[in-house]
Amino acid sequence: MVKYLSNMDSKVKKKLELFFKKYKLVKYKKGEVIYRPDEEFEYISYIKKGYVRMYKMSYNGSEKTIHIFKPLFYFSLIFAISEIPNKYYFEAVTDIELWRTPKRDVIKFIKSDSLILFELFKSILIGFRQVLGKIEYLISKNAYTKVASVLLGLSSRFGKKSGDNIIIDLKTVKYPVFQEHFLRLFV
Repeated sequence: MVKYLSNMDSKVKKKLELFFKKYKLVKYKKGEVIYRPDEEFEYISYIKKGYVRMYKMSYNGSEKTIHIFKPLFYFSLIFAISEIPNKYYFEAVTDIELWRTPKRDVIKFIKSDSLILFELFKSILIGFRQVLGKIEYLISKNAYTKVASVLLGLSSRFGKKSGDNIIIDLKTVKYPVFQEHFLRLFV
C-alpha cells in the first residue's frame, strides 16, 4: 500500500499539526468553491478534515475531476511554490476544515526541517508515480488494465491495510466524485 501524508510518521504529523494550528482555521460546507481559476494562492491550505476536489470545466461545460485531496495535505502548495497560474476549481466534496497559512511562513518552515522536506518530497514522488499510472490507464486499450489501474489508484489513496488485504473504505468512495473513477471504465 502506498503511504500518503495521512499515513506518515506520527512525529512528522505532529510537527505539521503544531505548525499549522498557529494559523486561522477556515470551514467550508460541502459544495462550496474554495478557489477558482486564475485566483492567486497567497496562502497554503492544509486540510484538517474533509475532502477537496480539484476539477476543470470541459469545453462542453461538464466538470472533469482531476484529483481528490484528503486530510493532512496542503493542496495549494503546488501553485503557491511553483507560481504557476491556477487553472482549476477547488471545491469541498464534504464539509471541510483547513488551516490557511501565509505561503512565506510555510516555505520557511519546510526549509528549516529536513524531515518535513523529505516527507513532502516523498509525497510528490508518490503523486508522480500515480500520474504515470493514470497515463498507463489512459493509453491502455485493455479493460482489465483499466479496471486494475483504477482499483490500484483508489486503494493506494483511500485503502486501509487489513492483514494481507487492502480495503477501500466505501464511506469515502460513496461520494459521486469518487464514483466517477469507476464510471470512466464503462464509458
